[in-house]
Amino acid sequence: MPRRGPATPAGKAAASRNAWKHGILASAMIIPKFEDPRDWEAHRDGIFDSLEPEGHLEHMLAERIAASYDLLAQDGDPAASESY
Repeated sequence: MPRRGPATPAGKAAASRNAWKHGILASAMIIPKFEDPRDWEAHRDGIFDSLEPEGHLEHMLAERIAASYDLLAQDGDPAASESY
């Protein structure tokens, strides 16, 4: 049976960043060398200011809304990109 997936260290390193393409499994909201963390923080703060969450659940939901909206903006959704 043929081997699948990257075999070299460089290939494995490249494959480890596949989640950054779509963001589904990404562990961070920004890619440090390509995005400014201040942009994410300003976006997130704007969502929190608008929603004014109270309690743990509402804070978690506001964080998820900010993350989802950010992903839509990265995908070129015109409605989402208006917030930036």
